[in-house]
This record gives sequence, structure tokens and C-alpha cells, in this order.
Amino acid sequence: MTHCKKLKRYIGMVSIGQGTYDPLQKDLFPHPHKFEVWPGFVSSVLPYVNQTLMCVDTHFKLMRTETVLALMQDLYNGRSPGHRQGNHGGEDFYTQAIRQLVGQIVITRYNNKTYRIDDIDWNARPTDTFEKNGEDMTFISYFKNHYNVVIENMDQPLLVTRPKKKDLKLGKSNIYLVPEICHLTGLTDVNRNNFSLMKELSRRTQPDPNTKAQKIMGFIKRIITNEQAKEELSKWSMSIEPDMLNIEGHLLNQEKLIMGGKEIMVGTDWRNDMLASRVNVPVHMRSWIFVFPRKLAHLASDVLSGMKRVAGPMGIGIDMPDMIELVDDRTESYINAMRVNIKHRQTQFVFCLLTSDRKDRYDAIKVFSCCDHSVLTQCVLANKASNKTKLLTICTGLVWQINVKLGGELWAMSLPKGLMGTMIIGIDVWHDPKRKRPSVCAVVATRNPSMSLMYSQFVFHEAGQEITSHLTTLITAARRCYYEDMGRLPERTIIFRDGVGDGQLEVVKQYELQQIWDCLKQEQPGQSPKVAFLVTKKRIKERFFAVPEAGGRGGGTLRNPPPGTVVDSEVTRPEASDFFLVSQLARHSTVTPTHYNILYTTLDWPASLYQRLSYKLCHSYFNWAGTVSVPAPCLYAHKLAYLAGESLHRNPNPDMARHLYYI
Repeated sequence: MTHCKKLKRYIGMVSIGQGTYDPLQKDLFPHPHKFEVWPGFVSSVLPYVNQTLMCVDTHFKLMRTETVLALMQDLYNGRSPGHRQGNHGGEDFYTQAIRQLVGQIVITRYNNKTYRIDDIDWNARPTDTFEKNGEDMTFISYFKNHYNVVIENMDQPLLVTRPKKKDLKLGKSNIYLVPEICHLTGLTDVNRNNFSLMKELSRRTQPDPNTKAQKIMGFIKRIITNEQAKEELSKWSMSIEPDMLNIEGHLLNQEKLIMGGKEIMVGTDWRNDMLASRVNVPVHMRSWIFVFPRKLAHLASDVLSGMKRVAGPMGIGIDMPDMIELVDDRTESYINAMRVNIKHRQTQFVFCLLTSDRKDRYDAIKVFSCCDHSVLTQCVLANKASNKTKLLTICTGLVWQINVKLGGELWAMSLPKGLMGTMIIGIDVWHDPKRKRPSVCAVVATRNPSMSLMYSQFVFHEAGQEITSHLTTLITAARRCYYEDMGRLPERTIIFRDGVGDGQLEVVKQYELQQIWDCLKQEQPGQSPKVAFLVTKKRIKERFFAVPEAGGRGGGTLRNPPPGTVVDSEVTRPEASDFFLVSQLARHSTVTPTHYNILYTTLDWPASLYQRLSYKLCHSYFNWAGTVSVPAPCLYAHKLAYLAGESLHRNPNPDMARHLYYI
């Protein structure tokens, strides 16, 4: 047990997985919601640039009150929300159980440990025996003797957790769990689609800055006033300060964006500015297809009228599409309609109005359009478009999104001359939560001076593998595309690598960076490549609070730092060239800064220029008229990797690489 966990244990907290939680402060949700929220804290003690600091953040664990056995019984009896009634056993029950449970995280309350369900052994039972310390015992006797837990249902199957690779090397085998004493964690799809529930859950688990600071300070006070904790700290010759660290940050200037030929100073949300401007590069929608089921014919007409109405002021022309009415909403009907009506090299895109969010139908449409053909698609759910009071707002977003997919430009960053000829590359890796499908590494690179057009490509590699060996191929293709469009290679290349933990930095530097270096050297032999490699990280514990000025509004209430805040001292690491940047606005919760680590550079740039560039790039994600938490190429790479891993499962048509077909 680590020292931090010891301190938390002394004040009555319990360890569950990677976090530590307070069961006495659990927050029960009212019936019929079957879960509770356990508050807790995550912490670390590390050497920073000037001193050793303890970093603390609030954390919450969502605990379902129902057991796995209860869920399985509901599935068997047809009572599970969101599923057909009357499924009494048979293959349908087994299929549903596998789909709902495999990949889920469960907690065993008898030891507060979490496990991932990898399989269900339908032939195993609690009455089965296994060897323990040279003796054969049943699961029933094991849990009674070791945890005083009585298992009542003798006819339930057992859940299987497979060992990880490192555990296999140690000779560890499968772990079998009894559903009756396993509790589910996390949200169901039904929960996620419940707007009022999600709003209430957000209120309870995403505190505002002042509330979060009070919780953290209360946690620190409990430790430093606990006698056991004080004795433990004295053994280490350490003490914990009762107050938070005061540090100085600085604020970057607001950015200017070019909209409709005008340079406009923007904040963190420029939707109103967009509504008052024409898009920079409009793409006329001349040849397109609108596919909808017969029962949604009136809604299809309303959506088309709304799109035409909002497109005019944007400067975007919309011709009448081929209206394809389906007799039903089966997946095969959508695919057949696309197959029959798409004109090769003529159809710009297909608009699909969907009755529901069935994943298999969405996946089939995307595979057909992206992989089997090279046609862009825009899918819209009927329940979202049917809100008449929001129809024009929805249509505005649709027209913007389609224009971007077709190669248009909504706005552009105001770039200094020194950045001209620069290629920005974003890299991210998607992993299957169930650890069954291959991981996906996506690379998205700018290919024009205003950094609004992208080259996008991805590769599959071994499941769970973060470090990729395919960067040479991907980046060579991206630079070839830049050369074809611009007639020259980029003068400098700046890479933002997302999703890498601190423990992987050296491997990334030695392996991924080396691939990029070899690629650039091969293109321009005899020259030293102008390149910078930055690692971005969003999942961090560090939080910053803006202290109000004396006599200012709000009294002593702590607030979120304003977007554009940079912290590059005190909490940076001595072995790194790093900084924190707050680029997005959090209205009701505490904002999470993004950590940037300049892992390697041959550019003669001051740190302030990297900070400024990073903030600029947070203004160029075209699927949101506002700032985002990471540079746009990183977010595009995240979206591309997610689509590839969740829906496509194979490589797209090469023609798709020049389009943002995944937003």
C-alpha cells in the first residue's frame, strides 16, 4: 500500500481500483435509479521544479446497487429496460447477457476490488470445486470461510476475468466470480439517454471551483488532524501544508478569426459571429441524395426546407436533392437505396434521416459509404430533428458540418507569417474498452496555409498497444498530399501526440519520434529537419483556481481561470519543458487544463510561441463554434480513430483521406 493510501485509510476511506473513496459519504439516488455515488480523492506526491508537492483532486465512483445476477434474471424474464419483452431463455437471452456484461467493470463488495468481465462460463456453478492451498473446495465454502459471505443461488453461471499479459507471465490463471456477489459499476445506455438523470448526476459529480476547493481542503484537514496520519507523516519527516499553493500564471491575448473576409476578435464561443457572417469557403450542394423512411416524409420535408432557409445567409447554395423514400427503416433498405442511387464521381454526399440510434445500421451506412465507395454521409436522428423550436438551430449545424465535409472552410485562424509553410500533425490512438478488437492509430495533418484542410489516415494494430510502428508510412503519405496540394514540402513540422502517459514518454521519444525523424531525413537528405514533438495530456489531476481580486465581485469565491491562462512555473516538472493551458470554458464545473510537454524540438522557438500556437489551434475545430481542450488536429485524430474502431473495422477508400468524413 502506498503512503497516500495509508493516510486515506486512517481517515476511514477505502481503496477501490485506482481510487480511494469514502463509503460513509455515499450519495444515494432515489428509486427507480439503481445506483449510488461514492465521493473520493485521487492524489500523488511528486518532485516538481522547485519542491515536492502533493496533487489532489476529487473523484467519484458510480456504484450500481443491483447485482450481476439480478440483471441476468431481468434479462431472462424480459424485464430489462430497453429490451424486448418476453424473452424467456434461449439464444436471445445468452446473446443479450454477453452483449451487456462482457467488458463491464464489476466490484466485489466483500473485498472492494474491481474486475473486468471477459466472458461468462455458462457451464460453471458455485458448487464447482477448485484447488486452494492443496485442498479442493467449492466457491460456496470459499466465500463463507474467507469473507463470511453466503451464496444462495446454486444454479447461476460464473463470470470470467482473464489475466493480463504480465500476469500470464507470472503463471496466473482465470479468475471466476459469482454474479450474486458482484455489483455493476458505471452507467447503462438507458441512464445515458435520461437527460434529467444525467443533469443531476453532473451536478453531483462535477462541482464548481469553489465547492471543489472546499472539498479538497476538507480532505487535507482530515489528514493533518488525524493522529495516525500525523504519526505516519512524522516517520517520513514530512508535513502537509494546510493551504493550496499560490502560483502566478499569465493570460494569452484573445484570438482573431477570419470570417466572411473580416477579421473578428473572438472569445470562447463565436456561434453568434458565425450566424452574422458568410462562411469563408462555401461548397455548393449540387448533387446529393436524401434518404428517409416513408413514415418520416413530413419531417424530411421540414429538414430540407430548414437547411435551404439557413444556407442562404451563409453563402451556401443548396440544389434539390434526389428524395429517396423507403418503405421501411431496415438497414438493408438504406444500403440498397444508396447502392442504386449513388452516381460514381458525381454524388457529393448522402443525407440519411434515421428513426433510431441503432449502432448496426449506422455502422453499415458508414462502411458502405467510406469503405465500399467514397461518398460522404450525414446521418441525423429523427427525434433530434423533430423539435420544431430547435429545427433551424439543428439545420444550421448540419449545413456547417456538411460544408466542412465537402472541403469548405467556416472560418480561419489569423496566422503570423512565421507560421506559413508549417504542417501541424495530430496523433491519437483508440483502444477497444472490451480489449477484443484491434487498437487504431490515427494521424491527421494540415495540408494548406490556413490549416483548415486535413489529410486523415489510420492503421490498425495489436489490441491495447499505445505505441505505434506505422508512423513512417502515415506521415510520408500526409507530406506527399501536402506536396501535391502546395507544390512544395512543408518548411517545418509540428506534431501533437495525444494520449500518452508519463511512463511512456521515453518509449515515444525513442520509437515514435525516431520514425518521424527518419521519415523527414529521407525526404531531405543532408538537411536537419525542422521539427517539434509535443505530448498533450487531458487526464491529469492538476486543477487551478483563479483567486478574485481584493474588493472584486463575488467576494472570496474561487473561480475557473479564464480561457487562455498559461501556467509554466512551480508545478512544472524539472526534467521536462512543459506548461499547462486552459483553452476552453467550463460554465458550471471546474475546468480541466491540458498539459503540454515539448518532448523534442529543433526549432529555435521560445516556449511562449508553442503556448500561443497551441491556443490558436484550439480555435480551429470546425465541429464546434468555440474553443476546445486540445489542438484541433488532435481532436480530429481522436474522432477518426473512434469511428474506425467502433464502426468501420477496416480501411476506407483512399479518396476519403482528403475529407473530414468522421466529424
